[in-house]
Amino acid sequence: MAAHEQWHNNFAIPFTFYFSFKIYYIQQSQTLIMDSRSIFVSYSSNDRPFAKGLVKELVDLGVDAWIDQKGIKVGENWDNAIEEALEKSDTFMLLISPSAVKSINVQDEASIAMSSDKTIVPILIKNSDLPMRWKRRQYVDLTQNPEKGLKDIIGFLNLPNQKAFNKLKDILSL
Repeated sequence: MAAHEQWHNNFAIPFTFYFSFKIYYIQQSQTLIMDSRSIFVSYSSNDRPFAKGLVKELVDLGVDAWIDQKGIKVGENWDNAIEEALEKSDTFMLLISPSAVKSINVQDEASIAMSSDKTIVPILIKNSDLPMRWKRRQYVDLTQNPEKGLKDIIGFLNLPNQKAFNKLKDILSL
């Protein structure tokens, strides 16, 4: 058990990723450069395999990810580090599951992101009853139509379609 998990005992602690990325690729002899965008990914620790799989595949596609477990130094205040990463982000990606809905930390992160006018990208990874504020957002649904959901994520991130789809489809089993 990680040290910060011991502090929170039985709560579903969100592990959060903050990443910024630049995608470069060649299409019809023209170089297309994606603008830098910083994305904060919030999820419950119960969804760690899915979140880590998603981030791994995004990193393999050229995403430079900051991971709280590796990015927070010994002795650094965990909440302050998460808040700083959230503050620096442009986009908030929320992985929704029953445990994420119940997590006070995930709720706090979502509340901060919504009140800061960040671009919100909710992704339903497990069927859940959504809190009122989350219901107001169009979300990507990986539970009913996973292929369409992946294409929506790929479109939002402006990733090369087929390569990204092939890499990301493996996370659906996590």
